[in-house]
Amino acid sequence: MSSRARRIQSAAYTLIPLAALLFLFFGSALIRGESFVFRDAAHFYYPLFAYVQSVWGEGRFPLWNPYDGVGMPLLAEPSASVFYPGKLIFALPISFPAALRWYVVLHFALAYLATYNAARRLGVSRSAAILAAVSYSFGGYVVATHANVIFLVGAAWAPLALLAGIRLAADQVKPSAAPLLAFSLAMMILGGDPQAAFHLALVAGVYFLGRHVRLLRTPLLFARRAAPLAAAIGLAAGLSAVQILPTVEWAARSRRALVDQPRTVYSYAQQKLTRDDVSAAVLLGKVEQGTQERESYQFSLGPWRWPELIWANFTGKMYPENHRWADAIPAEGRVWAPSLYVGVTSLALALIGACSCWRQPLGKLLIGMTAIGVLGSLGWYGLGWLLIELRHDLGLNNDAPLPFGEPLGGVYWLLNILVPGYASFRYPAKLWLLAALAGSLLVGFGFDAELKRQFRWLTRAMLALAAMSGAAALAVTLARDSILAGLPQIPPNLLFGPLDAAAGLAEMQTGMLQAVIVACCVAILLCIPYNRATLLAPLLIAIVAIDLYVGLGWTVATMPDYAWSQNRYGENYQESARWYRNLTANDYPPEFAEQGSPQRQFEGLYFDRMTLFPRYHLLERVGSIAPSNSLAPADYSVLLAEMKSQLKPDQFAPQLSAAGLIDFDRSTPEGQVLIDDSLEGVTPMTWVAADWRHFPIADQRSRSSWREAADVVLRRQPRQAILHGEEESSLPMAKVEEELVAEADYRRIADDVIEANVSLSRPAYLIVQEYYDPGWIAEIDNVGSSKTMRPTERANLIFQAIPLPAGQHRVTLRYRPASFTRGLTLTLISLTALIAWGATATQLRRREPA
Repeated sequence: MSSRARRIQSAAYTLIPLAALLFLFFGSALIRGESFVFRDAAHFYYPLFAYVQSVWGEGRFPLWNPYDGVGMPLLAEPSASVFYPGKLIFALPISFPAALRWYVVLHFALAYLATYNAARRLGVSRSAAILAAVSYSFGGYVVATHANVIFLVGAAWAPLALLAGIRLAADQVKPSAAPLLAFSLAMMILGGDPQAAFHLALVAGVYFLGRHVRLLRTPLLFARRAAPLAAAIGLAAGLSAVQILPTVEWAARSRRALVDQPRTVYSYAQQKLTRDDVSAAVLLGKVEQGTQERESYQFSLGPWRWPELIWANFTGKMYPENHRWADAIPAEGRVWAPSLYVGVTSLALALIGACSCWRQPLGKLLIGMTAIGVLGSLGWYGLGWLLIELRHDLGLNNDAPLPFGEPLGGVYWLLNILVPGYASFRYPAKLWLLAALAGSLLVGFGFDAELKRQFRWLTRAMLALAAMSGAAALAVTLARDSILAGLPQIPPNLLFGPLDAAAGLAEMQTGMLQAVIVACCVAILLCIPYNRATLLAPLLIAIVAIDLYVGLGWTVATMPDYAWSQNRYGENYQESARWYRNLTANDYPPEFAEQGSPQRQFEGLYFDRMTLFPRYHLLERVGSIAPSNSLAPADYSVLLAEMKSQLKPDQFAPQLSAAGLIDFDRSTPEGQVLIDDSLEGVTPMTWVAADWRHFPIADQRSRSSWREAADVVLRRQPRQAILHGEEESSLPMAKVEEELVAEADYRRIADDVIEANVSLSRPAYLIVQEYYDPGWIAEIDNVGSSKTMRPTERANLIFQAIPLPAGQHRVTLRYRPASFTRGLTLTLISLTALIAWGATATQLRRREPA
C-alpha cells in the first residue's frame, strides 16, 4: 500500500466515527431543517445570536442593545460573543437557523478533532485517540452543551488549551505550544466562556508549578522558564481584549459585584484590620438567597447523579414529559445537564488508564483534573451540607443555628474564598468539563495499557459491571413498589407536568439492562484471538459510539424552524417600544402542570414566544424592561425590585417608558395571555426636568447604597431629576417664580444613536430614558451657535441627563465606549504578535531534526 493510500485510510478511520455520530445526533435537525429546542438553545441563544447577526448585517458594530431592560451594553455581554471568529459562518448565504445548526455541529466536530489531536500528541495510539475523542465530544456533559452553545465553544477549544499547557511544562518546550495556548484560550473567551479559559489557564499554571517547583530556589531561572507560559496567557488576554475590557468594566457594575460581606480570606483580612464588625458568614458558607454568593452555587451536581455515568437515564428523562424521579430528592437543585452518561466501556477504560499512569506527571495531572471536576461540581453539597443532613437524620435538629452553611469544605467553596476574582463566576457544574476532558484522555491511555495486557483487566471489568448492572436491575424490579411508595410527593413541574415516577424507574431499569448488554458485547469481543486484534479496535469504537447515542440521543430535541419564524407581535404593537412581562420564569398555563404532553416543548416555546420570555423580544425588536442577560446591572436590578415591592406593574412600568404589559389571566380554567399596550401616564423617552437635586451614591458596590438611592428616586416630585454625580450640578437652580417652557422630541437613529430636538426657556436638564453608561457621548448643537461634546450624567439612578442652556438644541447621543476602542486596538496588536510568534515557531519547528 502506498503512503498516500495509507494516509487516506488513516483519515477515513479517524473521520468515519465522527461523521456517523454527527449524523446520529444531528442528522434529523440538518435534514429536516429543525432547530434545537431545549432550554437556552431555544429562548436565549437563538434570539440573541439572531439579533447580533442582524446588527452586523446592517453594517454596524453590535455595541448597544436598546431592547434589554432600558438599554444595556451588548458587546460587554460575554454570551453575545460578538467578535468570536467562528461566527463568520453567519455571514454565509444561508438562513440564520441553518447557520446556527452548523455552528453547533461544527463545534462538536472541533471538540472531536481537538481531543483526537491532543491524545495523539500525548502519545496514545490512533484507536485510543479515537476512543478518547468519542468519549469526550459525545459524552453526556458535552452533548448537553448543544443547548448552551457558549459552553460548547469552551468545550471544543479546551483539549487544545490543555495540550498546549502540558507542552509548556515539559522539559523540552515545543515552539508552537505558547502560541497554541494563547490562541485556544482567546477563542474560549471570545466564544463566550471565560470561566473555562480561566480553569484551563489555572490548570496550566498549577501543572507547570508542580513540574518545576524545584526551580523556585533560583527565582531568575524559574522566571525565565515560566516566561513562555506567562507570555501565552498574557497574549490570550490581549487577543480577547476587545471582549475582556468591556466585560470587566460592565461586570464591575453588575449584580455580581454587589458585596455586602467579604468573599475571600484576603478581603476579610484586609477589612479586619480597620473594622471590628466584619462578618465571616460568607467565608463559612452561610449565603443569603438572592445574592451573587448564593446564585453562584446554583446548578450543583448532587452525588446521586454519579450512577448516570454508567447507567443511562438513571434519574429518569427530564423531557419531553416529566419522568425525572430525582426531582423528588429534597436536596436536588436546578439541572445543568440532562445526563452525565459516558457508558461502562469508557468508564472502565478511564479507571484502567488512571491505574496505569498514576505515577507519571501527566497521569497525576489527569487524575487530579478528574477529581477536581467531579468534587468541584458538587458545589452546594460540601462538607457543611453533609453535616447538616446528618444532624437532621440523627434527630439533632434544634433551634440553635449552625455557624456554617452547606458549601463549607467543598472544592468550589475553596476556589471562591482562595482564588481572587473567582467568586464573580457561577455554577459549579461547569467544573465537570475538566473531569470530562481528563477522563476521556485517560480512556485513551487505558486502551493502550490494556492492549499490552491483551485486555485482561478490561474483560474482568466488563464482567463485573455486567453482573453489577444485572443485579441492580433485578433489585429495582423487586423493590419497584417500595421505591415508588417511598418517593415523597412533590409539586408538578410547571412546564413538563406531574412526575411519572413509574416511567422514570422503567427508564432506569432500561439503562441498567443497556449496561449489561454493552458490557457483555465488549467481553465477547475481547475474546477474539489476539492475532485478529485489528478488528477489535474498530468494533470497540462502534460499540462505544452506539452506546452513547442510545443513551443520549433523546437529549437533542428539535422543532421545525417555523416555530421561531412566526411573528407573534404585529405592527400594531411595534409602537409600544417597551413591554413589561408581569410573569415569572415558571409562569405557564395551569394545564401544563396538570398533565404532561409529548409536544410540551413546542407548546412551551409558543407560550414563551407570545410572552417574550426571556429574550424572544429580540426577535420582535421590542423592548422588555425585565433584564434577562447574564450580567444584569446592579442599579437597575435594585430599582426594579424596589418598584415591584412598592408599586403595581401598571404604575411602575410607565415610569420606565413601558407602554405595554404582558400578563396571564388566571381566572379562566385554561388561562390566556393578556397583551395590553394602552398603559396610561407613560413617561416619554425624552423629557425636561423642571428642577433637580443632588444625591451621590455612597458605595456603588453596596446593595444598601443602591436601595437608599432608589428610595429617593421613587419619592421624588414629578418632573424632578435626581442627579448622582460626585459634584453638584453646573446649572443654576431656577427661581421659584421662573416657569419652564420646554419641548423635546425623541428619535432613535440606530440602536446606539439617539437624537432629540429640544427648546428651553431657561437652563435645564434633558432626561433621556436610556440606561446610563459612561460610554454615551452627547453632541449638543446649539442652533445658531456652537457645537459641544460632553459625556452624559447619571440621573434618577439609571437614566441619562444632559445639562442645556436656554435656547434651541439638537442633541445627538452616541454610544462609543472607550473600553471598546482600547480593547480593539490591543486585540489587533496582539493578533500581529501572535502571527509573528506563530511564524517564528513554524520556522523553528522546521529546523528541528527529524
